[in-house]
Amino acid sequence: MSACAIALPIELWLYIFRLATISSLTHRLCATTYGPFETASLIAQDDKDAVKTKSALVRVCRQWRALTLDLFYEDLWIGSPERLVQLLTNEERQEIGGRGKWVRRANLPYTSSTTVRPRRLDAIEILEQCPRLEILVRIGPFRPDVDLRFEFPTECPPLPSLKRLDWWHLSDAARSGGINSLGDVLQAAPNLLYLSLGGYVRFTHLTRSLISLPFLETLRILRLNVLFVQQTCRWSLPGLRHLIIDTVEDISILESFWEAFGAQLRTVELGPSLSYYVYDSLSYILPGCPQLKALNYHIHFTAVPSSFRDTFGSLTTVGLHAHPNLLLPPESVEYWRRFQEHFAMLSGPAFPALKEVFLYGDWDSVVEDIRYPFLVQPLLSRHCIIEHRL
Repeated sequence: MSACAIALPIELWLYIFRLATISSLTHRLCATTYGPFETASLIAQDDKDAVKTKSALVRVCRQWRALTLDLFYEDLWIGSPERLVQLLTNEERQEIGGRGKWVRRANLPYTSSTTVRPRRLDAIEILEQCPRLEILVRIGPFRPDVDLRFEFPTECPPLPSLKRLDWWHLSDAARSGGINSLGDVLQAAPNLLYLSLGGYVRFTHLTRSLISLPFLETLRILRLNVLFVQQTCRWSLPGLRHLIIDTVEDISILESFWEAFGAQLRTVELGPSLSYYVYDSLSYILPGCPQLKALNYHIHFTAVPSSFRDTFGSLTTVGLHAHPNLLLPPESVEYWRRFQEHFAMLSGPAFPALKEVFLYGDWDSVVEDIRYPFLVQPLLSRHCIIEHRL
């Protein structure tokens, strides 16, 4: 008996197909609301395993094709815009309205939005065929040998359904405006909830128009320079509550950011960057966020301040991720010293309102160690909850 002949309710088949085509990476790439430690690296911008599974499902039989075609097109790589234009507008009987209506996430590399001729980009037409687009990715290229030409201006279609934008700034591309300009895209997407920013802005490419994102809740800073920070500080972000700082070599460049938005932040997360391992970042962050409720960081990548001058009475939750640092061999003296320093800091006078410590990642070897009860006892004595989360 063939697989497609098995008599199961359509709803159950759809549930099975969804489970087969989604993973933790897919969840991280498609998240539009904040979750602790749910970011993906810049180079992991597509779930290749999920793409392979979807490609296999639509080839099994006509019934499975009809049930999974929307899953196949929900995540679109716009690598060859001229070929995709015809594909998305090809209306079959069961595809009324075109296939673009199924697209939820689109990855548009800069190689597909070069403006070498004074004509409308195929990529613009593709985006216009995606009325339910929720996530747009504009990342890279990171290879210096890639020759890109942006010689003519372009446009940006309205993006009212867009909820998440992952953006890496390229100064040469920004000259052409439109879909290659962060300012133009943000003005076309007023309903954003999640924004990732990276790149190095030149003075001549600062966005001078007023940017207002009233619904933006989560901002992820990838890697940027002080001009990019200053530009962001001029935006209107009344709903901003969660900040993720992936990699900032000098955390002091965010001083103007704390002045603009620090009072409204409720969550700050630090990425696994060696810059936080070498330099004290917490002493810069915590005083700038007086209403902070949750602090999430990687315990093996974050330096413990020598002391705090202030207390942070609003902080109630701390998340600690155990992602390994190759500079700290497990079971070494320094490895356990850092555990002791971090837990001593959390149980100290700087965090009088701390109620929850959540452990993320692989903590098994630590929890099973005979030293662990002595490590957490000061927090437990304060009736602080310590919980392991996957």
